[in-house]
Amino acid sequence: MSTLAIILVIMGSLIVLTRGPLVFAPTRTRDTYMRLFDSDKRMRGLGVLFTALSALVIWSLWGVAGITAQVILYLGGLIFFVGFVGMILFPGPSRKMASAVWGGFNGPTLRVLGLLAVVFGAWLIFYGLSL
Repeated sequence: MSTLAIILVIMGSLIVLTRGPLVFAPTRTRDTYMRLFDSDKRMRGLGVLFTALSALVIWSLWGVAGITAQVILYLGGLIFFVGFVGMILFPGPSRKMASAVWGGFNGPTLRVLGLLAVVFGAWLIFYGLSL
């Protein structure tokens, strides 16, 4: 497997694992996610996690040719920027925005969004395994 294929499979698996519970228990899952960013300290911790994972993706795909690799590389750069600037340096505004966004969805909407995310994650896994 190539580096790109491994990253796609890992990304798809993470999407399926983190968004799958939205299909079966949308409000409880949303409440769990809301607890993850209920303080600046936890928001910074999530920012460190996102920044580290995106830096790993950027490092591993640097110089890999192909449009898929470039899309994932730029997505990693965007996540790095959001994680570092938004979540680590300015956790308060990011926490308020995340609470407003997650709190604005009702159960059926979360279920549909979770199902769409699981289908997309499964497609990423399939695409990664076919490379």
